[in-house]
Amino acid sequence: MYLGEVLGVDFVAIDRLEADPDIATTVALFARGSIVPNLSYNLKGTPCERVMGRKFCYYNQDVQELFPEDQLLVEMGIKSYAGISHFGRTFAR
Repeated sequence: MYLGEVLGVDFVAIDRLEADPDIATTVALFARGSIVPNLSYNLKGTPCERVMGRKFCYYNQDVQELFPEDQLLVEMGIKSYAGISHFGRTFAR
């Protein structure tokens, strides 16, 4: 994914909220140089939960320790995190 390459990051996720606002589904997921299958996950206890509150979030280190309930951070080996939400027009799927 071009965004991951330009930013020089290992992971990029672009999510959408589902009808249940506690659930997000990736619409694009870049992991260590490859596009990988999309997934759905519960936002509770994740740094993404704060992003969906329309806030910019940035944790330059120790993100796994700050969000111990988020097993995906551990599985993916994520050490830092930055996220921002975009709320605006909705488009048909």
